[in-house]
Amino acid sequence: MKRLSVNDIFGEKWFYFFIAAIGVLSVSGDVISGWNGANRFSDDAYYYIVPARNFVESGIFSFDGVNKTNGFHPLWMFLLAVTYKIAGTEIPLHAQIFSVKLVETFLLVLAIWSSCLFAYRLKKADNPLFVGFVGILCLLLYPQARGLFLIGMESTLSMLILIWIIYGMVSSGTSLLFALFPLFFLARLDSLVFIISPIILFYLFRSADSKKRLLLLLFPLGLTVFIYLLSNYLLFDHFKPISGALKSSFPRPVMHLSFLSDPVMYSIQSGRYFDLLIYPNLVNIFCIIIVSSYLLLKKPPEGKGTSLLFLFNGICYLLVLNLLFFQKWNKQIESWYLVLPSLLAIFTLSCSLRSWPAKKAFPGLRSIAVIVLFSVFGAYYLAQAPQAVKEKSYSDGLFSFLDKQSVIGATDCGMVGFWSERRVVNLDGLINSYEYQEAIRDRRLREFLDKNSVTHILVGVWADKPRYQLRDNENMYKHRVNFQAVYGKKYLIEFAVYSYLYNTFSEIIPLHPAQEVFRSKIALDGLNHSRFLLFDIRKPV
Repeated sequence: MKRLSVNDIFGEKWFYFFIAAIGVLSVSGDVISGWNGANRFSDDAYYYIVPARNFVESGIFSFDGVNKTNGFHPLWMFLLAVTYKIAGTEIPLHAQIFSVKLVETFLLVLAIWSSCLFAYRLKKADNPLFVGFVGILCLLLYPQARGLFLIGMESTLSMLILIWIIYGMVSSGTSLLFALFPLFFLARLDSLVFIISPIILFYLFRSADSKKRLLLLLFPLGLTVFIYLLSNYLLFDHFKPISGALKSSFPRPVMHLSFLSDPVMYSIQSGRYFDLLIYPNLVNIFCIIIVSSYLLLKKPPEGKGTSLLFLFNGICYLLVLNLLFFQKWNKQIESWYLVLPSLLAIFTLSCSLRSWPAKKAFPGLRSIAVIVLFSVFGAYYLAQAPQAVKEKSYSDGLFSFLDKQSVIGATDCGMVGFWSERRVVNLDGLINSYEYQEAIRDRRLREFLDKNSVTHILVGVWADKPRYQLRDNENMYKHRVNFQAVYGKKYLIEFAVYSYLYNTFSEIIPLHPAQEVFRSKIALDGLNHSRFLLFDIRKPV
C-alpha cells in the first residue's frame, strides 16, 4: 500500500468529508445556542428580522409598520421574508429567532462544504490555488471568527457567494462568475463598487474571452442594478437606500484613521491584550493584507493564478480604504464589515505562503495542524453551547408594564423593536424613511414623533464617551453622554438626533427626571458604565 505524504492528503476525499463533518458539528453549537435563546445576534440583525416579518404581514418593508424603508441589502431580506412565510409570523419569539439561526447556520455549512469541494477539485486539477480554500476553511472553522458571520446579518450569505466567485475565477468558470454577480450585488450592495467592478475591469483587460461575450455576460448584472435603482427611485424618489445614503460618503472621502487605533486602545485599556490577536479586527486583517503584499512582491508564487492574487490583494486594500475613508458615521467598525476583506485576505495569504520558505512545508503539515486545532476549538465551542446564558427578553421587565398601544422611539432599537412586542419607531434613521431625514433637517422631530403617536423615548446613557476611541463622540449619540443620568436622578438629557444626509441636528427635546418611568441597572457598554432610561414624553415637566 502506497504511503500518502502529508501534501497528498489534500487530494483525498476522506479528508474533506472529515472537515465537512467537523463543520457541521461546530455550527451545531450555534443552533443549540439559538434554541436556548443565546442567539448572539447583533442589534442591527433585527433591522432585517422585524421588517421581514412586517412585510409578510402587511406587504410593506417597514420597521415600525408605518414608515416604508429600503435601508437593507435585498437578498438577505428576501431570505428572511421567505423564512417567515414558511414558519409563520405568529410563532413564539424564540422560535422566530431559531428559524433565522437555522437559515444562517445552513449558509455557513454550505460555505464550509463548498470550500471543501473547491479545494479538492483544484488539488485534483493540480491548481496550486487550492491552498487558498484550505485557508478559507481555517477561517470558517475558527470559533473566534464566528462573530463575523453568525450574527443574523447578511454577512454569511455574502461570504458564501464570494467563495463561489473566487472559485469561478480560479477555475476559469467565466459563465458561473458572471451569473453570480447579480446575487452578490443584491447580497451586499457596495460590492458593486469595491469588488465586482475591479473584477470586471480585470476580465476586460486580461481575459482571453472576447469582449463581446464578456459584455453579454454582464447583461444580468446591469439589468439587476437598473431594476433595483429604478424601484428605489419610484418608491422613495432616491436611487440609494437610506442606510447607504446615511453611512457611506463615497465618492467623497471622510477620513477616519482612528478606526485603526480602536482595537489597540481597547485591548490596552481593558487589559485583554491577546484579544488583538485572537479576534478578527481591522488591525490584524490589515496586517495580513500587508504581509500578503510583501510576499507577493518579494517572491511571487510560480504557476497559475499569480495575477489573480494581486487582484484579490488590491481588492482587500479597496475594502479597507472604504472603511477608513468613506464612512460618514464614526461610531466604530462593526464586525460584519470585516467579513469580505478577511475572506480575501486569508485566501491571498494562504496562496502567497505556498512558496515561503519551502513548497513542501506548506500547505502540508502546518495546514493540517491548523485545521485540527480549529476543530478542537470547534468541539469546545459545541460543548459550551448548552450552557450558554439565555438572553433576557426585552419583554421581561423593561416593557412589561407598558400597554400594547404604547409606541417607543429610540436609536439602535433593533432588539427593542423585536422583543418589546410593541411598535417601535427607529430614530437613528437607518431603517426609516427619507421623510424622517427631512423632518430632522427642518427641525420637526417633535412633529414627526407626534405624527407617529410616539408615547415614550428610550435612551441609553453613558457615563462618558468611549474611552478607547481617539476621536469626538458620534453626532448621533452626543445626547447619550450624561454622567448625572447614569449615577443620579438630577439631570437633563437634551435629546437630539443627527441627519447624515443633510449634516444637521434636529431640535432638542428635553427629557427630565419627572418623565422617567423606568431605569435599568448599571451595566458595562464596552468600557463604559451605562444604563437605559425610558421616558413618557406625554408627561408635563
